[in-house]
Amino acid sequence: MSLEFCDADFIASLSQHRATESFRGKVAKKEDFLLIISQDCDIASNSFDYIEVLVFRKAKSKDRRGAKSIEYARNVHKIFLKDSDDYVLKKEEVSLLSKQFFITELERLKLKEQLYLNEFNIENNKSILLSWLVNYYARRPLPDGFNRSLFDKYIKNPEGHPLQNFLIKYYNEILDVYAFVYPMDEEDASEYDVTLTALLSQTCTEDQGEAISKELELIISDINKQDEKLNMMQATGNCLHDAALMDYALMPHEFSMENEIQTRKLTLDFLCWMPKDEDEP
Repeated sequence: MSLEFCDADFIASLSQHRATESFRGKVAKKEDFLLIISQDCDIASNSFDYIEVLVFRKAKSKDRRGAKSIEYARNVHKIFLKDSDDYVLKKEEVSLLSKQFFITELERLKLKEQLYLNEFNIENNKSILLSWLVNYYARRPLPDGFNRSLFDKYIKNPEGHPLQNFLIKYYNEILDVYAFVYPMDEEDASEYDVTLTALLSQTCTEDQGEAISKELELIISDINKQDEKLNMMQATGNCLHDAALMDYALMPHEFSMENEIQTRKLTLDFLCWMPKDEDEP
């Protein structure tokens, strides 16, 4: 939704209604756009008093460099929208508006025939947008020591890593990665027993599944050799815990409810594993 014809008070409210006070000084502009994350039933329901909106702004040239960085960003803080003419918008901030205030502004724009909705390509960001609230509140935390080891060194490594490249290469074939981690109740254990399993999409072919399994096996083996903090049980073949999932890749019909309970979804939607920009020094 374009803010071009929105009332000045409405635009100002987008800044005033941000949860974090330090972000309220970042003023929304008429050139910006709104993305509304809700459902018709929520907007119509008396049970909801507020509606969440995202402010998007035309991306700067430095943010537009590297098509893959835009295409493969599974990071809730770096959502990009792209139209057919290569017009790129980048998410700025999140605002929580009074639902009635929002509806009143929509009705005013509609009455003046100034309500303009824009179409953008959200295919690669659809999973983030559709599960914004659900994943954010339902996500079960992993130990900080494990996160720093796996994500900082491998998945989010700015220099690139085979695990990072693997996730990008099979972006469409892998729904998500599930991890068994022990101990879960120690934020900085000296060692974590770990398994990683890729949950494949229904459209993934048998040949693709075998290739994914073999590549992940090699990556896990290398991580096990170089990381003292992560004991990758699939690489050693020692299943130290009955609940550990030793498979490298599984189709949805092979992934049981017990598997889901015993493991943790890495929720890659909330992480950035974009490739390093080749234009950077």
